[in-house]
Amino acid sequence: MSTPIIINEFSLTRDFRSIKWGATLWYNLVRSISAGLVLGILMFIFPQQQGDQATALAGPLVWPFAYLFFFLPFGMFMNVVGQFIPVANLVTLFVALIAVTIGDPIVCILHKFFPRLVPVAAPPLFSFALIQWVLDTDKEFSIA
Repeated sequence: MSTPIIINEFSLTRDFRSIKWGATLWYNLVRSISAGLVLGILMFIFPQQQGDQATALAGPLVWPFAYLFFFLPFGMFMNVVGQFIPVANLVTLFVALIAVTIGDPIVCILHKFFPRLVPVAAPPLFSFALIQWVLDTDKEFSIA
């Protein structure tokens, strides 16, 4: 099952009816858990202080909550602001690099071995969007 990635710009007002909200939330949470895993491993290998290695183990558990309560609302807000102030999109890009993009290769690996865990047919290897919207296009899910 091959699902194309939508090429055109995503518009919340235009594409609102085709958003799969549960799949969108799940896909972005999988991305954030993967990013938390990568950040936790990096913090474990390269601790700043002596006690940071114990804190690093909580990264995969804490990062999804940070995504839900901080990065997701921030991304939605900056999506609106970015329509009027284009520099805001650059700020969102840098936040996305740390928040979720570093976990995208793990999502691709998960999709390869456990395809039912990832709700899209072809997740991108690196996506610089803070929020990936999963859309329903003719009974197949695609990413915008």
